Amino acid sequence: MVNADYDILLQSLSETIADYRQNEIAPMTPSHVEKWLYQFDPADRFVILTEMDAIMKRFYFSRNMVKERIRNFLTNRLIDNKDPRDVLHHTGFLCVQKDGSSQRAMLDIIDEILQEEYKFPIALAGIKEIQKYVYIDDAVYTGNRLRYDLTDGASTVGWLSSGPAKCTLLVYTLAFHKEAWNYVGEKIQNAAIMRQISLKMFTTLWIENTHSPESDIEVLWPERIVGDPVIDPYVADLIATSGRSREMDTFFQNTINRGQEKLFSSPQARRVVERAFLTKGLQLVKASQNPAGLFNSLFPRAYGAHYQPFSARLRAISGRKERIK
Repeated sequence: MVNADYDILLQSLSETIADYRQNEIAPMTPSHVEKWLYQFDPADRFVILTEMDAIMKRFYFSRNMVKERIRNFLTNRLIDNKDPRDVLHHTGFLCVQKDGSSQRAMLDIIDEILQEEYKFPIALAGIKEIQKYVYIDDAVYTGNRLRYDLTDGASTVGWLSSGPAKCTLLVYTLAFHKEAWNYVGEKIQNAAIMRQISLKMFTTLWIENTHSPESDIEVLWPERIVGDPVIDPYVADLIATSGRSREMDTFFQNTINRGQEKLFSSPQARRVVERAFLTKGLQLVKASQNPAGLFNSLFPRAYGAHYQPFSARLRAISGRKERIK
């Protein structure tokens, strides 16, 4: 390892994620990144650092980047060369999330943009007969949040059932996992058709996480690792506790006919990072009294989501669990 390259990568990565949890924690610095890196095996650290630096430059959305993407959506998809104030007077911005704060944060950014561009606070939107509604969120991972915000659940009513019929609904997210669309797309479309609602879906970033051997997978999905003193007993316990042994076939990626590597610099680099993350994560959760309860958080539908993945990895590896969207 060349110390100069190592220091350059630490600086580069810390600059990319500089505004992570801004005003909540101290700004990211090379020493902070290095401290995070030191929990991994010394032999893996340079590979992890190199790969994370490259991945963050593709997938980390700074607040300024988020704001520009939302601005483009408002300009090109909502306003669309029409009179801005007239459009906005007839637009309702939905705040319907049943849990979480990401939608509220996105709406706050919309308010900033509308005031900067049109001197128009979001509070004045929808004061006339509403013709279009906007549902916005940062990202769709499993699709469950989007599904149950918009469609009915066992004991909940979604907006597509309770909102007005024969309107237009624009759904915009910064990132959307393809597996989530496969799961939720038809359900939302059918619910919209039932109410004669014109549904239009937009996203800035599609993330490939379709779990088939031929997929050019863009999330963490490790190969089957046998003989590891941490992984083997955990997987065995997970199977015994959850009773879902068949699904272990998709817990690990089948390396036969694997698609083109698009997330990491090489298949070998993927192996190093995935094994390091999986081993460290399991070391932190193996003491849990309810391993079956961890099944869904580790299982592939949302496993290794890489939209803002550095923050996700920090949360996972620090032992904090976050509700899956």
